[in-house]
Amino acid sequence: MSKPAFSRESMKKSYYIGLSNIKESIVERLEIVTFNCEDGKPGILIWKGKQSKPVSFIKFPNDEKRDNFVKYAITEEKELMEEKRALAEIRKNAKHPYKVGDILTGSWGYDQTNVDAFQVTELKGKSLILKRIGFESVDGSDGFMCDRVLPVKDDFVTSDYRATEIRKIPQTHNGESWYVKLHHSCYLDLWDGSSMYQSYYA
Repeated sequence: MSKPAFSRESMKKSYYIGLSNIKESIVERLEIVTFNCEDGKPGILIWKGKQSKPVSFIKFPNDEKRDNFVKYAITEEKELMEEKRALAEIRKNAKHPYKVGDILTGSWGYDQTNVDAFQVTELKGKSLILKRIGFESVDGSDGFMCDRVLPVKDDFVTSDYRATEIRKIPQTHNGESWYVKLHHSCYLDLWDGSSMYQSYYA
């Protein structure tokens, strides 16, 4: 039998037992509930976002300490949301720096290190058309089931078990550093010109 889902309202019913002078307010993502406990001491419950469980459930020795806590929580939340909105605006208006001919590379893997390289062949709106390119081994870099390789510009891969051409929208966290998500384990960055380490099974 599956466990019953707990909603915020059902949680409130259990928390509110024995409380008095309950006052609810919403500030940004916070729902702030002030109250008095059975012994008359002030307390606070705070929920964030859509969470069913409160992030704070505190009893205070006096109203002043509770009011100071509430002020701090509100100030912190407003500052955080202002930063998030400002960053969202930056990301919304940011333009990626990639151009046709750029090479993007990434490496990934656990038991072995795999490498991928793509070349930008076309810009379509906010998207990049990327074609997979091959690698060449660096002389003298061979080790035990490993070596260092360099991506080869214009050496387009036409047959592979992986996708040879993809369309991706570049992403950024801050409007300055950009990347392309190849898959959940690999993110492609602009190639810096250095060789890449790869390992493999015999």
